[in-house]
Amino acid sequence: SLHYYRDKDETMIEATARFRMDEKLYHQIYDDWIKYVSRGRKWTVPSASLSILAGLVIFLRLGLDSRFRFVGLVLLLMGIFNLIWHFWEKRKWFKARSTAKVTGEEVEIHFTDDGISLKSPLTQSQVDWKAILKVIATKRGMFLYPQQGVHFYIPDSALVPIEAKELIVKRIKENL
Repeated sequence: SLHYYRDKDETMIEATARFRMDEKLYHQIYDDWIKYVSRGRKWTVPSASLSILAGLVIFLRLGLDSRFRFVGLVLLLMGIFNLIWHFWEKRKWFKARSTAKVTGEEVEIHFTDDGISLKSPLTQSQVDWKAILKVIATKRGMFLYPQQGVHFYIPDSALVPIEAKELIVKRIKENL
């Protein structure tokens, strides 16, 4: 449950997120990571597709001159390479998650005014609010960064009550 009470303009937090690390969640994490976290990855498929299209148009329509034909071929090959690279990396990411020891296990994260406690069959830890370096809220969850380059994801569907998300994000941003 979430307890709201005002004491010198402070709102108390109590919420819990319970979720299973499964393929459906991994797809949500990946999609949110691409959309909200990665800087260039979200543009890989559109830019590769545009490169392929431009390469084909130049190669087939303007290819009478060998200079244009070369440019078209280069654009076409760059686009194909970027598409292959994108889907290869995506496959590699999912394969790593599917073989992780935590896959299939339930994770519980409890948020209180004192901090964040994480519990899974593999680990238990207590994290102080000040230890969270960054938070990225998405439409379907949030990424919490306890250290540079490391994050954990909390899906909105697992957070009870969902109203706590706004308070959690606010608390972390206040401590930055």
